[in-house]
Amino acid sequence: MEIVDVSWDPEMHIIHIELDRWPGVWDGWRMFLDGEEIPMEGGPGEPVIRPDAPLDRPPTGLIVGTLPWVTGLDEVDFPCCGTIRFYIPGEGLTNPYSYNLVDLGCRTASRKECPSEWTVHEGDIVIGKGETRLISEEKFFQKGNIYIRSGGTLIIRDTEFMMARGGVPTVHVYFFVGPGAKLIIEDSRIYSPPGGTEAGLICVINRGEVEMRDSPTQIHYFDMSGEAKFTMVRSEMINPIGGLLQVTGGETHVKDSTIGALGLSVPAGAHLTASGLHSGVYFDRWDVHELIP
Repeated sequence: MEIVDVSWDPEMHIIHIELDRWPGVWDGWRMFLDGEEIPMEGGPGEPVIRPDAPLDRPPTGLIVGTLPWVTGLDEVDFPCCGTIRFYIPGEGLTNPYSYNLVDLGCRTASRKECPSEWTVHEGDIVIGKGETRLISEEKFFQKGNIYIRSGGTLIIRDTEFMMARGGVPTVHVYFFVGPGAKLIIEDSRIYSPPGGTEAGLICVINRGEVEMRDSPTQIHYFDMSGEAKFTMVRSEMINPIGGLLQVTGGETHVKDSTIGALGLSVPAGAHLTASGLHSGVYFDRWDVHELIP
């Protein structure tokens, strides 16, 4: 059993702990925070740790909140950073997992000081003609759209790049790559923060040139048209509700990569030949009632 992620829900003000699998047992769990065991069933105003779904669903992890369930952690002494692990009967100890949620909006009654780890930029980024901007080897949290004008270049390299709406009024947040502009993504992870309405859906409107190499991304929609160019190598473009590469023009090369969906424009009188395509996932059966908590 492993802890794979710890995230902050900015609307409910709770912490979500994601596990690689559910062990099938709940009784007898024990939690350790910074090496000290803490109760998993405190009273009102104290930490309460419970599964994030009914046991027969099954859960994907745990929620840290308080009573009445589930109330946020605003007045609870539970730190926004630390190291957690669990003892699970029949499984033993999980891996220790270090987390720091302070840059993601976590605020509790804990007095523990958590260092800032992310570079947080509020508002749109605009890269003009003749300008090259390099974001490299850091954790970068962008809140707003990114505009790359003609003659401008943005390079994201060896970076964990998180993107949220910030002040953008729509549910989507955009990379706008203008004609003659360039976006390069190398060895980087591009994704939205988990939970909340601020997260938004990351989109790329490409009218220039985009290169993506060795990068897993959660891009929801990638638009190709006009004279645009796109090269994608050993990368992913998968979103829980998207990952669409929409091609209506330009030049597109995708190699050794995974996308969520492909949209092609085939003009009247044209022919499309495709071979070797297969579905990655399909459902033997589907019932919406099982998907609603």
